[in-house]
Amino acid sequence: MERIARIFDYMKSAFHLNKENRGLYKPQIVLILIKTAFFIFTGVLLYKVMLFIGSNRFWVSSIWQLVFGLIFWFLSVILLLAIVGVIVEAGLYNMYKSCIVTGALTEGAFSDGVRKYFIRFLLADLLMIVAWILFLVPFIFIGFLTLMVGFVLVPLLFAIFTAMWKVNMVMEDTRVIEGLRNSIAFGKSHFLPLGFLVMIRGAFLSMSGGGGGGSGGSNSASTGSQIGPAGDNVTFGYMYREILPYLKIAFYVLIPVVSAAIIISSLVRMVFQVFFSLCIFIMYQENTVGDEVIDEGGDEHVVR
Repeated sequence: MERIARIFDYMKSAFHLNKENRGLYKPQIVLILIKTAFFIFTGVLLYKVMLFIGSNRFWVSSIWQLVFGLIFWFLSVILLLAIVGVIVEAGLYNMYKSCIVTGALTEGAFSDGVRKYFIRFLLADLLMIVAWILFLVPFIFIGFLTLMVGFVLVPLLFAIFTAMWKVNMVMEDTRVIEGLRNSIAFGKSHFLPLGFLVMIRGAFLSMSGGGGGGSGGSNSASTGSQIGPAGDNVTFGYMYREILPYLKIAFYVLIPVVSAAIIISSLVRMVFQVFFSLCIFIMYQENTVGDEVIDEGGDEHVVR
């Protein structure tokens, strides 16, 4: 229980570090603005597509081109934001390290972190994705076998044993697999306090959360595969034109409202993310001596 009680000491230290180093918020604020800009641009793009459908004559093949174009756009945005997210995370973790080691942010900490840890963090994320894909079927089986308990317990165990993965890579400058091994060792030695902290972090973050046509296309035009014009097709075009003004109003209202909601919820989530990340880093530093992890009994043992 003493180890669990020390979590509140970590939180107290994290609060003071957070208060004295407001620069920790800058990278995430930029990321939030980038995400919001992409959301607004995507909303405007969908609005233009909506107007295009209502005012043009086009073929079935054109619909598929439109659908595939939108799918490509969404996948491109997701990939780009994921890469930007890893860049921000790599730089931010090095900023956390600077605060923990020196007590203040050092100049160039973000850029140094991106340069040193971006590839490692990217590989770590890819490994986690591959692991979830490989264990998806066993995970579902365990979840149903344990009457849904496994759906909560397995992700929790995964979070506990990987909580110090990237922290170790940054604090000890270790490689990907070595960092994972050290994170698992830390999780075993501090299972209860680390699990408690991971659950608290998860609870707060949750509250703040916050695809062509075939060869028959050459004859399709003469057999009625043309859709439109939108205003002349009673089954689609006429009804679409009738509801189009309401769709326009919906877009005018939803885009700014949802954008504001994204910004507000992301800012709240950002505060909790920075705070609990500092707690994790402080816990790591307080319970390691160089290459050694201090277990719950007070003993030290080498983890790499």
